[in-house]
Amino acid sequence: EIFNISCEKSITLDQYFDVAREVLKSTSPVEHVSNEEIVRRHPDETSEGGIRYLVEHCCYDIGKAKRMLGYSPQYSMEQGLTNSLEWCLDQGLL
Repeated sequence: EIFNISCEKSITLDQYFDVAREVLKSTSPVEHVSNEEIVRRHPDETSEGGIRYLVEHCCYDIGKAKRMLGYSPQYSMEQGLTNSLEWCLDQGLL
């Protein structure tokens, strides 16, 4: 069996970046580029089909984990990301 283990509510990539920038105290700008530009910049690491798939299908459903495992998220996506980044900072990984 395969289970998606994530949070109950999705957030946008911009919201994700906002949380990360706040935790990391970053003022780095976020540059929005087209799928084609990502492939052009990273041709050995990406494909247009792969990028299109992520853009269209990057919202996970945890229903199966809830039903079969009794899974119930304890943190929001924002809190989980904050905890993860703070742990990385504490470990000297960032």
